[in-house]
Amino acid sequence: SAAAERRAAYAAGAAALDPGAPDQVALGDFSVEWGRAAVDEVWAARPDALVCANDLIAIGALQRLQQLGVDVPGEVAVTGFDDIPMAALSAPGITTVRQPVTELAAEAARLLGRRLAGGEEGSPRQAIRLTPELVVRESSVARPAGTAGGTVPAPGGAASLLAD
Repeated sequence: SAAAERRAAYAAGAAALDPGAPDQVALGDFSVEWGRAAVDEVWAARPDALVCANDLIAIGALQRLQQLGVDVPGEVAVTGFDDIPMAALSAPGITTVRQPVTELAAEAARLLGRRLAGGEEGSPRQAIRLTPELVVRESSVARPAGTAGGTVPAPGGAASLLAD
């Protein structure tokens, strides 16, 4: 599933950046409500970042962090996935991964057209992968070198708020 692929990619990326960092994963659904609840699960460990499986989770996480008085991105960075319009409109704007929707639709139409024309009859399923784009916004602006940011020192690591 896409969620399993995202979780594996997150784990590999986090391990490559800092093999000794604690890895927290909270599993729930793709909703704003889950993002809010997930912060309560992981915030005691004071992660450097919350890597959310989609932008709705990131929006909920950002809302809860703001209720707690947490400085985003000063104390913690928040990232999402999908680049929904609300990600750009939130305060701060959420760093996210934009999927190449136009290219995905064009490729799907091309494959469907070939199948309807009889060119794909009996052929095995194909996995088409297109390159997404990182959209950097205010929720993950880098801290100056050597600073912990905020009033609570962050021990390191990241928490991933994933949907199952």
